[in-house]
Amino acid sequence: MILLVGGELIRGKRHDILLVLRTPALSCAAMVLTFLATTQLPLQQAIVLGAVLSLLLYCAQAARQARFLGGRLILAGVTPGLGRVLRMTGIDGDLSPGGVVPAEGAVFDPLDRALEDARAWIADRAGTTTAGADNRHEPPAPPP
Repeated sequence: MILLVGGELIRGKRHDILLVLRTPALSCAAMVLTFLATTQLPLQQAIVLGAVLSLLLYCAQAARQARFLGGRLILAGVTPGLGRVLRMTGIDGDLSPGGVVPAEGAVFDPLDRALEDARAWIADRAGTTTAGADNRHEPPAPPP
């Protein structure tokens, strides 16, 4: 009975599955891996695995697009375990130097450090410096 219900669910989602199979190979692999995980792991672990895998693939794609467009992606608050995964998968290489800010200090310290780095990077690209003790970028003065 369970196999019959599972088969009907897959048959009903046939078009969605075929759509994913036409996407890049990594997205297809994520779908297949998540499906296989649901057959071997408790459901909640398989769902978390699929979500984390999809998030990692999205980060890799966003980093490549940002680099292609001359931008930058910074991941703030990265735990040591996630940092290891980023290094093992090579995603940290897709990020620019300083693109991974570890989770250290108070809750918002990594975000503050990432924001400072981003503002300095933007100012450097614009050929200006950040002004003020609070590190806020002053807008240019209007022409006379």
